[in-house]
Amino acid sequence: MTFEIGELHPNTPHLFSDLIELYILVNHKEKNSLSESDMEGLIREGVISPEENNIDLEENLESNITSAEKKDKAEERVENIFSLLEYRQGCFGEFYPFQINGEIISLKNTNFVNLTAQEKLYVILLACSRLRSFRNFKSQAAEDKSVVQLWAKYFTELSKIAFQSLLPEWASVYIFDANSDDRRNIFDTNLQEAMKRLGSQDMLAPVNLLSSGIDQLSTSGDAGLDLVGIGNFDDKAISNLVIFGQCGAQETNWPNKTLESHQIHLSNYFHMQPSYTNYMLIPLSYRDSNGSFVNSNKLGGTLLLDRKRILDLATKKINASDLISTEWMRKFIEDFRKITEVASI
Repeated sequence: MTFEIGELHPNTPHLFSDLIELYILVNHKEKNSLSESDMEGLIREGVISPEENNIDLEENLESNITSAEKKDKAEERVENIFSLLEYRQGCFGEFYPFQINGEIISLKNTNFVNLTAQEKLYVILLACSRLRSFRNFKSQAAEDKSVVQLWAKYFTELSKIAFQSLLPEWASVYIFDANSDDRRNIFDTNLQEAMKRLGSQDMLAPVNLLSSGIDQLSTSGDAGLDLVGIGNFDDKAISNLVIFGQCGAQETNWPNKTLESHQIHLSNYFHMQPSYTNYMLIPLSYRDSNGSFVNSNKLGGTLLLDRKRILDLATKKINASDLISTEWMRKFIEDFRKITEVASI
């Protein structure tokens, strides 16, 4: 089975850093560390994404740079990536399964199984940030299904726990995804019926339930809702405590989903008062080496919960050792362990 490196994003440090970390994890029996020169080799031998390749070509044509300047630029690019890895080591602390020594990043422990509970939680978010690299793998822990689909589902489960930390103890969080247990057991697999149930007095308690908009929905899907957090005041008045979340286990396309659970979108179905907070949850570490978001212009209308925030919130709700004992996390650990044993790069 092959771990797919695929297209590279060397000009986008947070994406290339994920590849470096996964490369070490999956290939740790052959090579459990990478140097700056190793990274330069990966870039030289790899396939650069069309977007970044076009940027490089345009810059080279505009500036007419020499070979020496190209070399300097390549070295600077890798230095920027390494700076981000160093930031991650400091930022994630006990969650971070790697260590930086000089110009080398290596796995703290030479065996994935022996990683700490906190480190394994980091790994599931890391893996869900680059699911395309695992398209060739089937789950032996879950009836030989594609790990890509399963791990995306596991990410939603972890996001649900993080979401619970944003609400008081008496509130509830539901997964509204079409294939979730909550849709089957609490709402309805029919989307129109599920939205009407969501708009009931003991759920959202909206000012108005707009049946005309709901009736125009398909009977399948989730209307852009992955997570719904509700604190039911149980007093028959309008407006319960509500937060909505969208999960995006996607490497680059998640910004297109940020407004799917926004009130502007859902106002076709519910008239809410007051407006609620809309969250976007992603497994990526969407940070530069200073800890700022990579591009805040992509975050209008949503509050982003990325890798760091999800880890912090989830482990405030449930400690790490109990989290890795959940059924879905045990399955992920078994799948990833097997991948580290059989994968080739």
